[in-house]
Amino acid sequence: VAMLAALRHQELISGLAVVDMAPRGYPPSTSDELICAMRDLNLGNIHSRAQAEEALLRAVPQAALRQLALQNLRLEGQSYRWEPNIDLLAASMETIRAWPQTSARYLGPTLWLRGANSAYTDDSDIESMRRHFPNVLAVVIPHAGHQLHVDQPQMTVAALNGFAAQLET
Repeated sequence: VAMLAALRHQELISGLAVVDMAPRGYPPSTSDELICAMRDLNLGNIHSRAQAEEALLRAVPQAALRQLALQNLRLEGQSYRWEPNIDLLAASMETIRAWPQTSARYLGPTLWLRGANSAYTDDSDIESMRRHFPNVLAVVIPHAGHQLHVDQPQMTVAALNGFAAQLET
């Protein structure tokens, strides 16, 4: 979403940080599974976050993904609800994963962080990043997969803060 916003509305974006995504379409993934598991969870039977995590365990074996989902679980009165519109997300995953055909370029400063062990990006993606974002600075975070903020939080925050500080000067 952020990449497309920068390509379509350059005048509104002073700098762009992209974290472990590339300007291309993606096949179905664990994100789809996570959204479906969240949608299928019967929140009427959930009385604690621990119970919600237990209920998600079979469909979402990765602890980090379950924790990501649970960050979006809200208690309202005596019942839980998901903060995002899960039904809309589930119905929109194909569109969310897609990348439109475009020759647009964002000429502002761009930081592209990617995990060295990520299944979402690899070295070949730099070509498409440079095509759409010619002022890209590519930074590979070692010992990190797709969830850089979970695998290497200090390195990820340091890179983002450094980039933000450069934008302020």
